[in-house]
Amino acid sequence: IKHGCTGEMRSRNIYNENDNTCKELNTFIVSSTKDQISAICDKAGTHYGARNLYRSNQPFPVITCTLKRGTYRNHCEYRAGRRSTRYLIIGCEDKLPVHYDEDETALLH
Repeated sequence: IKHGCTGEMRSRNIYNENDNTCKELNTFIVSSTKDQISAICDKAGTHYGARNLYRSNQPFPVITCTLKRGTYRNHCEYRAGRRSTRYLIIGCEDKLPVHYDEDETALLH
């Protein structure tokens, strides 16, 4: 992310749409292409659970932004992003990603 968590959340206009409040947490997938993410719904992922979820076969670098202070969308301030490597869990329809559901920590030895 180019502008730190606060700047990135503002520039992408990310907030809780139902009530215009700040999101408590947001995760950005780093240095990956749309094709890499889409592939999780096909050959680069494994069906995960009973719904339309797929887990990436390979871990991805992510940055997690956590709310520091603020309530409403134009007054949100976020802590510095926390970098980690995680397996992504993506909701898919017709082999296309429609929702970033969650992720799992990748334990790298």
